[in-house]
Amino acid sequence: MMDATQVAPMFSSPTLSVINAPQGVYPPGQRITIQPLPFTIGRVGASLTLNEVSVSRLHAQITMDPQSRRYVITDMNSSNGTKVNGAPLSPGQPMYLINGSRVQIGPNIELVFDGA
Repeated sequence: MMDATQVAPMFSSPTLSVINAPQGVYPPGQRITIQPLPFTIGRVGASLTLNEVSVSRLHAQITMDPQSRRYVITDMNSSNGTKVNGAPLSPGQPMYLINGSRVQIGPNIELVFDGA
């Protein structure tokens, strides 16, 4: 009889990969694991700290929708906005993320979501 740990599928956390960011923030290709939830993105004291002037102190947040079990991103009333696949988010209005979603934080940082 096989041990259950040998047949259980591996679970990996979703990631954000840096596509574009100003020098000194994060290098292109850098992968950031999205955990724990809620996962905050901002300039100060966030899960993902982006030291860049166009990023708000608390810019955006990634959580999981409890009903659909899908990841969502919400703009936290940032000064320079958040976009998903080029579409601006309304502050406080969550948007689903799918594999390959391009997330823009302000005008200068672009990330890609990988739902793992």
